[in-house]
Amino acid sequence: MGAQKIGLVLGPVAAGLMLLLGPPDGLNPAAWGTAALMVLMATWWATEAIPIPATSLLPLVVLPLIEAGTPREVGASYADHIVLLLLGGFIVALGIERWDLHKRIALNVVSRVGTAPRALIFGFMLATALLSMWISNTATTLMMMPIALSASTAIGGGQKQFTTALLLGICYAASIGGVATPIGTPTNLIATSWLEKEAGASIGFANWMAFGIPAAILLVPAAWWSVTRGLPRIGNSMDALASVRSQKLSLGKISVPESRVAMIFGVVAFLWVFRLPISTGLADLGWPLLQSYKGQADMMIAIFGALLMFLVPAGAGEGRAILNWEEAVRLPWGVLVLFGGGIALGEAVSRTGLSKWIGDNLDALNALPPHHRRRGAGSVPDRTDVQCGDYDNSGPDPGCVGDHRWSCPCVTAWASGCCRILCLHAACGDRTQCDCLCYQPRDHPGDDACRPATEPYRHRDHFHHRIFYR
Repeated sequence: MGAQKIGLVLGPVAAGLMLLLGPPDGLNPAAWGTAALMVLMATWWATEAIPIPATSLLPLVVLPLIEAGTPREVGASYADHIVLLLLGGFIVALGIERWDLHKRIALNVVSRVGTAPRALIFGFMLATALLSMWISNTATTLMMMPIALSASTAIGGGQKQFTTALLLGICYAASIGGVATPIGTPTNLIATSWLEKEAGASIGFANWMAFGIPAAILLVPAAWWSVTRGLPRIGNSMDALASVRSQKLSLGKISVPESRVAMIFGVVAFLWVFRLPISTGLADLGWPLLQSYKGQADMMIAIFGALLMFLVPAGAGEGRAILNWEEAVRLPWGVLVLFGGGIALGEAVSRTGLSKWIGDNLDALNALPPHHRRRGAGSVPDRTDVQCGDYDNSGPDPGCVGDHRWSCPCVTAWASGCCRILCLHAACGDRTQCDCLCYQPRDHPGDDACRPATEPYRHRDHFHHRIFYR
């Protein structure tokens, strides 16, 4: 029996057993039903018992039946602004692919890196990463593969090792490039959406790229070194470069449709990157509407770019728009349904209280002794490393003087007597911050100046743990 058949049976059996056992204490039936649905969907996704997008449709049927959401609430998740942002991004990418602009960009990058085999591989990886920042990893890889294979065929001797390194490099670079921008891979958008909903933190394109691009700049050379390490000398690499340049010449001069696609893409990318300063400037001029939309405005920009693909004439006597619907139906609809189903399931987990119940049960790990936790910054050493005092953690540190002392309760795990509450100046104005300090007897924490929440506390022979209370 294959994995698909096993998963087809195992998923419903596991979910059914959960429902028969009933919810544990503190969990309502809707939340437990959502947990059972999670198990079912995870099993069918992992084994592909039915097509993955089909599994993603289950929340539309199941969640309303277990009272984990109304049909309207569940259905709205499939049209979430993240899903529509992906839709717009996919349409813009299809316009780029329709006129081979992505191929021109890739060939121009690769043809300029030199003739050494390692340099050629780096060129392919660099071009792949650049394209994957804006086009899906899969589409970028599929486009680069024929170019790479033709270059590899021209190598001759040593072709097997070169081909292996080249194809692995392209795959790695596609994944790395997808990290550089929010639109690079759908999971980035899921993360930004969750942060916006749960933490109220909006991460724009510029903010994301501020750490995404440096990460890609570091990871692409690291991946290149990994795949080319031990690559034998290949003397016929001039033929590979000649193959790349031949394909570049076959494209001819940049066409009118290509230039118009490039301009549309440039406008969309500009609006994505500078959305925050633009919306702030418009708010200063008395139009704060876009600023109030925060990250949802990125979806509007993507759909605007998609509409331009259908509105702007291709030119050059083509008598058509840059993109038509017959070409647009090649959209990866399954990916859109997959993420819609994931968002619907995630919303139900939060709405029914399942996420809170899981979090509360994970809090039980706080009861573990300190030596069961990971050592490092923010952890308490073994008792043999410190002198345990007789201070009561429920009150102010007796060593503090003046009127600027205050107390906050440390969590149970820290109430061993090895920790003392660090004095904070009242000028901080943030009484949700609680600092517990473990120290050697010869050192005294004294009155410590206020430190930002993001700044780690470092002191000789001090072991520091900072916690926050909301």
